[in-house]
Parts: sequence; C-alpha cells; structure tokens
Amino acid sequence: MRMEEIKEIFEKNYKGCKLIGVEYLPDLGLYALNIVYDPEEKDPHNIRTLPSVVCINERTKEIELLDMLAYFDVENVEKMEVDGKHDNFTLEQAYEMIHNQSEYPLGYLLETEDAFWGAAREGYYSVNKTTGNMEVVQNYGEYLHRLKNEKYVYLKLMFNDIEQYLREHSENKEVADAYAVIWNRLFFQREEKIEKYRSDDERKKIISEWEKIEQELYASILERMAEQDYDCPPCVANKLDDPFYRIKPYMMKHGYTDNNNDRTWIEVDQ
Repeated sequence: MRMEEIKEIFEKNYKGCKLIGVEYLPDLGLYALNIVYDPEEKDPHNIRTLPSVVCINERTKEIELLDMLAYFDVENVEKMEVDGKHDNFTLEQAYEMIHNQSEYPLGYLLETEDAFWGAAREGYYSVNKTTGNMEVVQNYGEYLHRLKNEKYVYLKLMFNDIEQYLREHSENKEVADAYAVIWNRLFFQREEKIEKYRSDDERKKIISEWEKIEQELYASILERMAEQDYDCPPCVANKLDDPFYRIKPYMMKHGYTDNNNDRTWIEVDQ
C-alpha cells in the first residue's frame, strides 16, 4: 500500500489523532500504525480500546486490532517513513503511546538521555525521544540494565488517568488491590533520593499526588469497614490506633498482609 492510502484510511477512522509511524508486517499482511492521541481533541474516538496495536489489513483495507504481545513477537518488520524526520517526542506524547498499550494505569514515568520509560503491569515501556519507536521489556533484570541516569518525571495526566481508573473499578477486591499498589508506590517514592528525580519540585508534586489518591482510598476503606463486620486478628487488636494497621482486617479479607520488613502490603495466596 502507498503511504497516501494508509493516511487516508487512518484519517477516516482516527480523527483528532496523529500518525507518527507505520510498520509493514509482511508475514501478517498488516500495516501497524503508531498513533499519538491529540490532547486538544475533545473526542478521542475510543482509541483506548487497547492493549492492541491498530493495523490496516493489506487485503481488505480495513482497520484491525493486533494483540500487543503478538505484535512484539513479529520478527519481520519493515519501517516506513510517514513525513520524514520528526521533532523530538515530548513526555506527553510518549505517555499517550504507552498508556494506549496498557490495560492498567502506569505506576511511574522515567526519563533517560534518549528515551521516556513507563512502568505498567504488562512490563516496562520505552519510547525513543527521536524516532518515537516504542518497545516493551518484560524482564526486570533487563529493564534495570537498560536504565542509565534515569530520573522520575511528573505528569499530571498520568494521575488523572489513575483517578479515572479507580472511579471505574470500585469493587472491594479492586479497592484493596489498588490501595496496596498505591501505598507501596508512595512508600518507595518517599524513600528515593532527591537525585533520582528530575527536580525537587517534581519530587514534591509526585509524592503529593500519590498522597492525595492514597488518602481518598483510605477513607473509602474506612467507610466500607463501618458498613460490614471484619474479623480483627489478635496481632492487630492492640494496634488499631495505628492508621496503617487500622485497615488491616479489610486488607486481609481481600488478600493482603503487611510485610514484616517494612510498612508495605504484600499479596497472599487465598
């Protein structure tokens, strides 16, 4: 297919978005589209139906969604030029690309010299600042090996998306899962050295955002505990004045206990 034809199909289906890359997958007969959501467009046309890669079928000329893991398994890939060279990709663009590939909210964003990184449940995504190429690293050891002089960065949009996700997932087990993740993330963000942040101002903003979300979830858990009886184990009975342990009966009922080494939550088999 000619690039003009690919752009025509893309623009018909994804108004308000920007096509920044195309890869031809000859073994599948698909053209994989690298899309950035335009935050100025009020109607994103539901491109957040991923984690999948938006593709154009070479034969039918129709839009198809390719499972993200299947996409990363493809070996025969031919990159195509869209509009020649791109300006450097911004943090906002990189975030949208990563967020569109992940079923769950991101836990944090990092910046290195040549890329932005985002941590999600599926793995660790990187977006090259110059080319916009995105890849996912699922092995934690490899991920750490790839990072060099990384810095935490603040993006308000990430926290907005987390809050939206929490509003849409409010069952008791979902709340316990979210609280454990958020409390632990807040714990580790506080422990990180200032040098690990792009600036002290961004450090304060990141921690403040996590504190706000944690406090809202904590209040929700207390309300739920007041509406239902929860067994209080002997190990907690004399610690209920401690806010951390006050919600332990709720967390235990939904699959969590406290870590003996620090004040964090760990999931247990039920």
